[in-house]
Amino acid sequence: MSQNEAVGVELRLAADPKESAEELEVLSLALRRELLQLVAVESVEHVSVGEPPADARGLDLAAIGVLLVTLAQSATALEAMARAVRSWLKLQPARKIKLQIGEDTLELTGATSSDQERLVTAWIERHARP
Repeated sequence: MSQNEAVGVELRLAADPKESAEELEVLSLALRRELLQLVAVESVEHVSVGEPPADARGLDLAAIGVLLVTLAQSATALEAMARAVRSWLKLQPARKIKLQIGEDTLELTGATSSDQERLVTAWIERHARP
């Protein structure tokens, strides 16, 4: 897949203040495995936020739950990714995931609704190459 045919989508799992860094890491790895099974996905990498400050006592939970998905910039590929994320979210009903391309962000939850479906469709249409 050439660079101009691919798009990077940042996925950010909303951290629950009650969960540990290890729990969030397990969840993000499970989502990563799901996404890597998609044909149009080139890669799924954890986003590095650099070295923690010297006085940091722990990991930043928000940084742990961030994945960068590189995939074909087509409606089919973006729909498959969104479908995989929504399927994963059904198993995590209290969880939210933000999908972001550039400055355009879409927040998905485990609940399905016609409004959410329309938002997903509009987001995909904005980013798919004809």
